[in-house]
Amino acid sequence: WEERGFDYVKPKFPFGNLQGVGYKIHFCQLSSECYERYKNKALAIGLYFFTQPVVLVTNIDLVKQVLVCDFKNFHDRGLYVNTEADPLSGHLFCIEGELWCWQ
Repeated sequence: WEERGFDYVKPKFPFGNLQGVGYKIHFCQLSSECYERYKNKALAIGLYFFTQPVVLVTNIDLVKQVLVCDFKNFHDRGLYVNTEADPLSGHLFCIEGELWCWQ
């Protein structure tokens, strides 16, 4: 993230920024703390989920831009979806692009 000019939360190997998530803190608490820390300082910040880089958008206008105008470029969220084994995982916030299309 530093090479790309982004503010970022320094990761710790091997969990990245997920250190303690699941047993000390909830993921929502982690994302909320990062958002509150950077919301007036940067449009977006960089995080790492293990070794995977992830962007957390902290500006509401940029969120609108991404989710409405640029949706075609950002529709795949990379989240767990297995509608056969876990039908509740196939909700609107997790499904990928092809499932969004009307048949």
